[in-house]
Amino acid sequence: SIKKIESRVFMNCKSLEEIELPSALAKMNDHVFENCSGLRFIEIPATVKDMGNSCFENCTSLDSVVVRGFMDEIEDDVFRNCHNMKSITLPVSIKKIGSDAFEQCSSLTAISLPITLQSIGNGAFQKCAMLQSIVIPAAVKEIGSNAFRECSALASAELPVGLKTIGGSAFAKCVSLREVNVNAPLPPKMAKSTFKDVVLGVCKFYVPKGCKPMYTQDKQWVKIPQLLEK
Repeated sequence: SIKKIESRVFMNCKSLEEIELPSALAKMNDHVFENCSGLRFIEIPATVKDMGNSCFENCTSLDSVVVRGFMDEIEDDVFRNCHNMKSITLPVSIKKIGSDAFEQCSSLTAISLPITLQSIGNGAFQKCAMLQSIVIPAAVKEIGSNAFRECSALASAELPVGLKTIGGSAFAKCVSLREVNVNAPLPPKMAKSTFKDVVLGVCKFYVPKGCKPMYTQDKQWVKIPQLLEK
């Protein structure tokens, strides 16, 4: 029984529309299905522990994905440019989403992030133009640079209690953003560009009750005009 698929095995198989992965599969190397532009659906078996970089990059017809494998990480660029992806189910074991993992998944309207998640990489959801809201799980301490940049339909975001860092341009050009709930009692470190081109005059930022004085002492958070306590 096949336990590993080597790198680039199905790369550029543009006529491939569906495939059933082996039930004993444990590892998929880098670029396995990259540029398989006809692939419409994939289910990753529960036995899979490792899915390599760019595994499904540029699978532009991929509509839905179910990941059952108990893996720790969604690697860099795995679903990058999957323009047609409308839904994805992630396992509860994921601790890290890599850089550009879902960049330009422009049909994705929602995603449920697992409670085990601790880190969101640079550009992870950049240009997910249909994404309307996001709830960052409580264990996440870092949101990478450009993580949600140009998510132009994003209207609301909830940030977790233990968040320490929000990278540069993480929410830049999120022009529809109207509400940000920050649950961290201490202001997370952020860059001057973190919320660049967000319409700050109409976007309300809510912080925990009694914590606004801490936020207004921070050189970046003090620039937020609508900084309110819950």
